[in-house]
Amino acid sequence: MATRQLQEIESQIQEALRTLKEKNRPARSKRSVKRPNDSWRHYSYDGSGRRIKKSKYTRRPPKTSRSRPLATGEDTIDAGEQEYGENDMHTEELEDNSQMEAILHDLESHLNAIPPSLSSHTNCKSWRERVEQANQSWESRRSALFENKISYMAMPHGATCSVCDDDSPVIRCHECRGVSHLCALCDKEVHRWHPLHDREYWNGEYFTFIPPLLSPDHISGNLIDIDRLISPIAMGTCRHCGSDQDVKKRTFDTKRIIVTMKGRYELDDVILFCEACNCEVLNDGFWPGSVERHSQYLFDEDLFLFFDLLHKFSPGLSTRSFLNALEQFSALKCRTPRINVTAFTRAFQEWRYCRYEMAKIKKEPRFDCPACSDCQHSVHIDGNKKLYRFSKIQRGHQESYYSGDFIAKNSLVDSHLEKLGYASEVQSDGSGMCGTTRWKAAKAASKTMPNLDETGMVIGGCRHVIAQKAVNMFRGEIYGYPHYLHQEVFACRGVRWLWEDVICQYWPWARSKSPLFINSRAMEMKPALSVMHAKAHSWHCQVCVV
Repeated sequence: MATRQLQEIESQIQEALRTLKEKNRPARSKRSVKRPNDSWRHYSYDGSGRRIKKSKYTRRPPKTSRSRPLATGEDTIDAGEQEYGENDMHTEELEDNSQMEAILHDLESHLNAIPPSLSSHTNCKSWRERVEQANQSWESRRSALFENKISYMAMPHGATCSVCDDDSPVIRCHECRGVSHLCALCDKEVHRWHPLHDREYWNGEYFTFIPPLLSPDHISGNLIDIDRLISPIAMGTCRHCGSDQDVKKRTFDTKRIIVTMKGRYELDDVILFCEACNCEVLNDGFWPGSVERHSQYLFDEDLFLFFDLLHKFSPGLSTRSFLNALEQFSALKCRTPRINVTAFTRAFQEWRYCRYEMAKIKKEPRFDCPACSDCQHSVHIDGNKKLYRFSKIQRGHQESYYSGDFIAKNSLVDSHLEKLGYASEVQSDGSGMCGTTRWKAAKAASKTMPNLDETGMVIGGCRHVIAQKAVNMFRGEIYGYPHYLHQEVFACRGVRWLWEDVICQYWPWARSKSPLFINSRAMEMKPALSVMHAKAHSWHCQVCVV
C-alpha cells in the first residue's frame, strides 16, 4: 500500500513540474489576420500558373499526463512515509549523478588518448584550413619523396640476380612478378617469353630504359642487337580452316610493329601462315592493321577497347591527339614513337564493327534506354542540318556498316514519303507561322539542295539523352522525316508523348495524313511543345495542347 502511494506521489510531482513549466513559458504573439471586407479572396500563383496553397499546419496541443488520479481515502499519508519517499528520491538522484560523472570521466580519458595527428585533422572545419593542412603535409614530405626517387635510380647495395644469384645484375624489370634484377644471360631467357616488358639497363651511373631488341652482352656488358618475337612461334592448327599440315613459318626482313596501351614496340617479323586459306594465323588479343598484304602493324585489342570507351565519354578527343600521347609515352621509354594514323583508324573501325556483329549474335541491346525499357513516357524528335555531306566528294559508293540499326534505311524512308504524296505536294504560303515567328522546320515540302547529298539528320531520343533512331534528310527539314519516326518507330513502341519544336504545325498535318495508315497507333500519342522552343511560339501554344 505504501509503495503504490509513493509511485502516485512521484507521478503527481512530475505532473506539477510540467504544469509549472508550461505556465512560465512566454506566450507567443498572435498576428491578427485581416480579412477583406468583401467576399473575394486573393491567391498567389507560380510561373506555371498553379495556385500556391498555404500551409494548413496547426500546432499540436501539449500532452497531458495519463497518471491515475488518487482515489478516495488515499489522499493522506503519514509524515514518516513522506519523509521516507523524499529521502529515497534524493538517494536515487545522487546515484544518477555519480553514474553520469563516471561516464563523463571515461569519455574524457578516451578523448585524451586520441593521437595528435588525428585530433589536429578533425579540428579543421573550413575548406581553407583543410587545404593549408594538405599543403603543409606535402611540403614536409617533399624532400623525403625526392630522396627516395634519387636512391631508386641507383643499383641497390649487394644486389644479385633474382634467377641465378649472380653478383652482377644489369637489368631491372618491374613487370616480371617475383623478378626485379637480372643478369645478361637471364634477361635473354626470361624476356624471350615477355618481349613487351619495359626494361631498364644499368650504365654504371643510373638506370635507363632500352628497347626490346637490345640486351647487354654477358661478356663485355655493352648493348647488342638480339632477335625477339612477339610470342614463341609453335606450329599449330589454323582456326579458320582447321588444317595443321598447311601452316608454315615465314620470316621477313622488316620489323613487326606492335601498338599497345604503352605505345609502340618493334620486334622481329616471324609469323605463322596458312597456305590453304592464304591468311596469317594471328596471335590472341591482337588485331591486324591491314589485310591486303602482310600486315606490318598489330594492335592490342585492349587498346581499342580503351579508346572506344574514352571516345564515348570524351567525344571531342581526336584520334591524332590520342596517338600523340601514345607516341610521347613510347619516346619516354626510349622506343620509336611513330604510329600510323590511317592504319589505326581503319583497323579500329573494323574491330568495332566485328564487336557489333558479335553483340547481335549475343542479342545485346544497343539503343535501348534502361529507364524507358518497360514503358517509355516521351520522345523528342528534332533535326540537325549540320550533319550534311556534299555530293561532289570523290569517295566512291560504300554501304554503311550499320545500315538500318540506328539510321533507318533510305529505301524505307523514301517509300514512306511517297505514301505521304511528297512527289506532288506543294508548300502553302502561310505554313511555318506561329504567332509572329516563322519556323523553317515547319514545312510540308522543301526546296532541294543541289550541292548536298545529305542535308542533315532527324534524330529521336528519350528524355534520358539516349538517341534511339534517326533518318537521313535529303530534302531539308520536312514533316515527312519526323512522321516516319513517329509512325513507324515510336508509335509501335507505345510511347505516350511526342515532343517537337513545331508541334503546333506538325500535329494537324499528321492528323490529316492518318487515313493513309490503317490500324495506326500514331494518333494515340499526345503532342507536347518543348520548353526551349515554347517562348518563341504564341501564347496559345505555350498553355494548350493541340
